[in-house]
Amino acid sequence: MKFFILLIIAFSVLSAVLSLAAARVDRWPGGLVYYVKNVNHPFWSNIESKINQINQRTQVKWVERTNQPSYVVFTNNAGGNYATLGYYGAQVHTLNLSGNYRVIHEMLHIMGFIHEQQRSDRDNFIEFDFKYLDKNKAWNKSNMLNVVSDSINLTPYDINSCMHYWSSAGGSKLIWYDFINPFIARFNNEYVTMYFKQDRGNRFNTNEDLSKLDIEGINKHYSGSFGTKAKARLRKENNKKTFVKSEKTEKRISKLK
Repeated sequence: MKFFILLIIAFSVLSAVLSLAAARVDRWPGGLVYYVKNVNHPFWSNIESKINQINQRTQVKWVERTNQPSYVVFTNNAGGNYATLGYYGAQVHTLNLSGNYRVIHEMLHIMGFIHEQQRSDRDNFIEFDFKYLDKNKAWNKSNMLNVVSDSINLTPYDINSCMHYWSSAGGSKLIWYDFINPFIARFNNEYVTMYFKQDRGNRFNTNEDLSKLDIEGINKHYSGSFGTKAKARLRKENNKKTFVKSEKTEKRISKLK
């Protein structure tokens, strides 16, 4: 008898978890992203300029919060730049900036967009050079190498997207290879880890502003044509809140769950 009671309880808990997962959406309702103004943030001037850029160039609007239950807070903790990925309902959504760079990149994570180099068709456009990229590092896997197989690719592949990593991302020096050939895969003393197949000589950086295709993709994603459960995002198992870490976080890899 006790076994059946425990079985019923376990089934009830599982049903609740599944119901919660089914209720999640990744787009902000009405295209309105509420945030708490934080003038004490050391990078607030840059943050505010990126808010204005999104508001002026796309149909998504970042609006200062009054009493809305779902909203974004801007923090300035150590450990790199990272953000909650997508909309998670009535709770706080965190956007942390320990450096004053790639601000709009993190804002688009909040809006539900993944890294460009992780979309499902990326292998048609870029290739990785594992002479300088450790394929076994957790950060490299979760931010570069893993493909989001169910991504909805709203625009053509965009090397200029603010969501695309720079050409030396995740790079590290391999002394034995340097000894053999110290000139290969270097650019301004950086080790190239990612090549654009259509132009292997192109050394690209992450755009600090929205590209034309970024704007197009945002407007398509929030047009309503894909329903509330659009897949242009990265889900994490077991209904855990997902964070996307930016660069300079390898020393905190152990915190990636």
